[in-house]
Amino acid sequence: MLGARAAGARLDEALASRDAIELSQRLAEAMEPFVGSVPDAGVVPLRPIVVEPGTFARIGGQVRRLAARLVRLLPRDGYTPGDLDLLRPDGALDAGSFTLFELNAGSCVGGLVEVEHLSRVMAPWAERVLAPTGVRLRFPFPLRALSRALALRYGASARLAWTVLPGALGTEWAPPMAEATTAALRAEGLVVDAVEADALEVRADGVWLGARRVDVILRVIDTDDWLADERLTGLREAVARGVVRLFSSPYDRVLTSKAALVPLSLAGEPRVPWTRFARPAREEGRDLLPFVRDHAADYVLKPFWGRQGQRVVVGREDPKLFGQLLVAAVVSGDCILQRYVEPGIERLPYLEGGGVAWRDSRVVVSPLLARGSPATLCARTSPLEATAVLTHPALGRTGIVPIAEATGR
Repeated sequence: MLGARAAGARLDEALASRDAIELSQRLAEAMEPFVGSVPDAGVVPLRPIVVEPGTFARIGGQVRRLAARLVRLLPRDGYTPGDLDLLRPDGALDAGSFTLFELNAGSCVGGLVEVEHLSRVMAPWAERVLAPTGVRLRFPFPLRALSRALALRYGASARLAWTVLPGALGTEWAPPMAEATTAALRAEGLVVDAVEADALEVRADGVWLGARRVDVILRVIDTDDWLADERLTGLREAVARGVVRLFSSPYDRVLTSKAALVPLSLAGEPRVPWTRFARPAREEGRDLLPFVRDHAADYVLKPFWGRQGQRVVVGREDPKLFGQLLVAAVVSGDCILQRYVEPGIERLPYLEGGGVAWRDSRVVVSPLLARGSPATLCARTSPLEATAVLTHPALGRTGIVPIAEATGR
């Protein structure tokens, strides 16, 4: 049976000899509703990254143990290990070992819908290509995994409301996300509606949507908005009274903060790179900030919270800017310094003109764990000539791609 490397090479051979343009177009069509435009073919890989059997479970176990250790290290302030219901960390995969850069947690983590739809395109194509070799690829379907986790937690008869802020369903991003997610949940037998928060009626005995009582609110609302938006006061009170359940807890903000990795690093966790607060300190007999500034190529500056690479600076890409923003970060008090770890490098095929070009790309691996179960793996890629700061695919610098596990028949 072919191993993972040989299976990937077989897929590359098929792309070189067949019509890759059609596959690229189908992948772009799958992504377009979720990124707001047609992704640049030059950043969307044409095939999955293939890993050896057992990788999903092994990496999932490593992440689960890391997250549990983090919860033990952090002071308990309103959150519990139950906030680990949904995890999508980012990191590097090397020889089966996972190095954690960030721990994204909670029901607002991104990428699930996009990977699900890319897998739907790639899986049947890969099956046809690899069928004669005796290899089958296990593709990630994160929405399916989430659906099953919700059914296990709340019961198949639970009535769920996929809930966004008032007015959000009138935006470009929410309707396709709502349609895709509710379709996946319904396919697993769950009862779910996509609603804006003000469509839910809070009564003494619970939360209602028309004549239907809602058992679970699926919170697709950022933590800051959930905790502070006055329009959500009634829903927050209903959750506090226990008449409706919330997926997931807003205290995931504590775990999602990049500052949460500082105690793991200080505790000597080998799967977390050196991480410290961006503030004056002495370490190993030297002033930390001047040392980091003088060795900018070895470090990354990141804000505690943020998306799409905002305010993230890789020192080796722009040492001068790194030094300037390091000063600003000390003033703002909301950034970390982290030792730069080069993500894995994978040679991947991209559509270029009318043919396929193979380019070395950085690969940031994002396992998905739903209710502690190692469900799926996906990745974000960036060609080496582009910045190492990963952003939204629509910005043309980051490609999302499934990670498929090679198995036998």
